[in-house]
Amino acid sequence: LGLIPEEVVERQRKLIEAFGLPIACSGVSRADVLKAMELDKKVRQRAVKWVLLEDVGRAAFRSDVPLEDVEAVLEELVVP
Repeated sequence: LGLIPEEVVERQRKLIEAFGLPIACSGVSRADVLKAMELDKKVRQRAVKWVLLEDVGRAAFRSDVPLEDVEAVLEELVVP
């Protein structure tokens, strides 16, 4: 979506890894994750209300995230 600079994303990824926290998951299907997201309390009229970072410490609420972008992120984060 291009909301936050790639340098910030990479910095956060390195911090997460430095603390030994996972940056991906396995043992779940992407389809099941998508189904579970439909049950989230932030879903309104079948649209997920996302909380996204625009910068460090600055969040934005968005409902216009394309499904293709969600699926692309899931491909990156959910490993078979």
